[in-house]
Amino acid sequence: MKKLYLRGCKNLYYKLDKKRKYTVYHDPINNNLIVFSPYNDCTVDSVCGAISENPYLYLINELNMRRNIIVSWSEVSGTTSDYTIYYDKREVT
Repeated sequence: MKKLYLRGCKNLYYKLDKKRKYTVYHDPINNNLIVFSPYNDCTVDSVCGAISENPYLYLINELNMRRNIIVSWSEVSGTTSDYTIYYDKREVT
């Protein structure tokens, strides 16, 4: 199972191996999801590397401190990445 390591994140995220348009990682401890939305030729690594420091630190803090959230994280080639956090989601499928 593929793992996602994020700098400063307390928990590991495991890739959900379902055939989807999006790449989805799950943290079973906090029940959080990160959904990477592909645009053009962007990869998960390029999305994670294309974010400014303050927004990244805010995101990592939320992932460490909260449970049951979904993060939709994406990037358009040649730009910085952006995310949206959806709070208090109860079920992960």
